[in-house]
Amino acid sequence: MNFSKVIVTDLPSLHLSPLATMLNLTQVVGPVVSLYNEQIKVKLDTLHNSSSNANWELVGLGEFTKITATSPNITQALGIIDTTYPCVGRQLLGSIKQDLIVQRQVAASEGALECTDPSTNYFFDLIHWGERIHRLLGYFLKEVVHASAEGAKLDINQQLLLDIILKNKLDAPAPKPATI
Repeated sequence: MNFSKVIVTDLPSLHLSPLATMLNLTQVVGPVVSLYNEQIKVKLDTLHNSSSNANWELVGLGEFTKITATSPNITQALGIIDTTYPCVGRQLLGSIKQDLIVQRQVAASEGALECTDPSTNYFFDLIHWGERIHRLLGYFLKEVVHASAEGAKLDINQQLLLDIILKNKLDAPAPKPATI
């Protein structure tokens, strides 16, 4: 196969996830993900400088996560009210942080994992983004592909993401089934 453009993503900032926080691994996961993402950049630079005809472009999910999870402007524009706890099991995880055996037992109880409004949480579960973050990512990647097709490169930043949120009315719950 011969591709002229290849878009690759790095890893999201997993140290911001409820799982990393719950397991008290944020100080370990952050540097590991950074090291991994640096290796992706090095490899893509090598591929870009090789005799390959493909143009390699990196989309930083690590930076996307950092900006979207830590910017009050982004979370407010999306209507997200919680970036700490996941929607699924929120009540359970609020009281149990370390004891995974107890957590599994309590999770089996009725209603412990209920998620009443997934649109207001940054995380759906312990590690996966919620619906509004996924929608924002989809529209952002759409913009990346369009810019790339025109020979341009989009740099991720707060203002770009705010513009995408406003342009696509991402402050409202997704229509079901969700479409982009």
